[in-house]
Amino acid sequence: MVSSYKIIYNGNHHLNVDHLLAEKPRYIILSFWKDNEGSEHCRIDPESAILVQPVFQRNYQAIKEFAMNKNDSFLNAIYYKYWPDASEIYFRIYERT
Repeated sequence: MVSSYKIIYNGNHHLNVDHLLAEKPRYIILSFWKDNEGSEHCRIDPESAILVQPVFQRNYQAIKEFAMNKNDSFLNAIYYKYWPDASEIYFRIYERT
């Protein structure tokens, strides 16, 4: 999903989730991390805004998930460097139902 920053973000640099979902993207990919206690968190605030939006909750279903092993590549290691409290970082793909 690629959209113009001006269209998707409002004047306060917050994600305009209503506008984003009005485009009815078929897939949305969100990233998450788990802490050492196993609690799941969205990696960034815009993803949290999508996850709690009622239209998203009604119309999207998780279909696939893949973890980033920090030892697989330098890029993966960078994710873990900036989330040192993460026991796991992963992406989840949601499909519009």
